[in-house]
Formats: sequence, structure tokens, C-alpha cells
Amino acid sequence: MGTLITVLLLGCFFSILKGVIQYNFYKKKKKIYYKTEGVIVDNRYATDRSRYNHDIYYPVVEYTDRNGETIRIRSDYYNTDMPRYPVGTTVSILVNPDDNTRLLFDDKEDEIIFPFFWIGLGSLCAIGIITYCVYFWNVLFE
Repeated sequence: MGTLITVLLLGCFFSILKGVIQYNFYKKKKKIYYKTEGVIVDNRYATDRSRYNHDIYYPVVEYTDRNGETIRIRSDYYNTDMPRYPVGTTVSILVNPDDNTRLLFDDKEDEIIFPFFWIGLGSLCAIGIITYCVYFWNVLFE
């Protein structure tokens, strides 16, 4: 039983760690990358049944970089079952100043929702496991 609890607490710890790392990664990139706007010009469809059991859509973004060059690139961000952004949507993006083909979408989903989902999930699981342990400790030794 002790081994199971240890493994579960480690899972909680790594969930929290993933959220913290993801949040710090995004904040660091936001400071380094420059902000611009782009337009979704296409959504590339892909099927990879070995890795995903869904249809995958990659947005294709067109934007003008700092040098005035028009860049059209398929983003690494994907969404399953339906495109994340409809064609024609104007999006705020963060572009790497050293490599204009590397970009991040500047949205709250990546900045706040995903990191805090992992932090919250790990925290709630840890609280549940600790509460469970305290309860049974009291039941066993009263």
C-alpha cells in the first residue's frame, strides 16, 4: 500500500512540475519572441492512426516578419477532429527573432489554461491522497 501511495504522490508531483515548466517556458518565450499578427490561410489535414486515433489539423499561418518578409508556415500546433482556427482568422503570434519559422500562438490557452490544468490536477490528487492517508492513519491507530 505504501508503494502505491508513493507512486501516486510522484505522479502528482510530476503533474505539478509539468505545469510549472510549461508556464515558465511560455513566459520565457514571451519575453524573447516578438509579437505580431498573422492570418490563418489554411488548415492542413493529417491522419496518423498509429499515434493518434483522430483526424489532425495543423493551422497554416501567414505573417509579415520584422524584415518585411511574408512568411507562410504550417504551425506545429494541432487540433484533433476540427481546426483550432477557421481560415481567415487573425491571430496574435510570437515569433523567434533568430528564426522566423519558429512561432507560438499568443493566447490564454497556452499561457494559462494548460499549465494551471496540470498544476490543479496534481494538487487536487495530492490533497486527496494525503487526506486518504491521514484518515486511515487515524482509523488504524485510534
